[in-house]
Amino acid sequence: MSSLAFAGGTWTGYYLGVMGGYTSLDATTTDTRGYLPSDPTLDGVLLGIQSGYNMQMDNIVLGLESNTAISTANGAGFWRPPASDAFKLEMNYLSTVRGRAGMAFGENDNTLLFVAGGLAMANFDRTQNGAKSSRTHLGWVIGGGVEHMLTDRISIKAEADYIALGKKQYSTGEFVKFDGIIVGLGVDFHL
Repeated sequence: MSSLAFAGGTWTGYYLGVMGGYTSLDATTTDTRGYLPSDPTLDGVLLGIQSGYNMQMDNIVLGLESNTAISTANGAGFWRPPASDAFKLEMNYLSTVRGRAGMAFGENDNTLLFVAGGLAMANFDRTQNGAKSSRTHLGWVIGGGVEHMLTDRISIKAEADYIALGKKQYSTGEFVKFDGIIVGLGVDFHL
C-alpha cells in the first residue's frame, strides 16, 4: 500500500526531518602523569533534526545531509593510581555533514539503500573532583542504511554508523579521543 502512495518516482529535492537513536562510544585517555586510565564507555540517547538534498539519476541517488542532535551519553572512569581519582565524561551534542550515495529500487523506486560518510563534530564535558572542562572534538563518520518513501512527502529510515572523534587535551592535562557506533531511526518530510 505504501508503494502506491509514492507515485512521484523520484527522490530529488530538499527535505527536513527528525531523528532519534542510541550511541555507544569508547573513550581512550592518555595522561602526562603516567597514570593508567580505566577508560569509560559512554552510552546514551540522541535526539535531533536533519536536513538535506537528494538528486536522483535513473535509480542512482546522490545527496548531502546534515544533522545536529543533543545527547544523554555519559560514562565514568578512574585513574590507577589513585583509584579514588574518578572522572565523568558526557557528550552534549553531535553534528555531522555527510555525503550520501544510494540505489533506489522497488515499485516506483520507493526504497533507497545508501552509504554515507563525512565530517563529525561533538562537544563533551569532563568532570573530576567537582571541576568541569569542555572540549569540542572533530572527526569523521561512515555508515549506511535504508530509507523508504511512505508518500511523496514522507519517508522513514534506519541507519547505523561508525564515528571517530580526534584527540583533545582537557584542562586537567589528559588527552581524550572517542570512537564507537551510532544507530538511529528518522522521519523526513520532503519539500
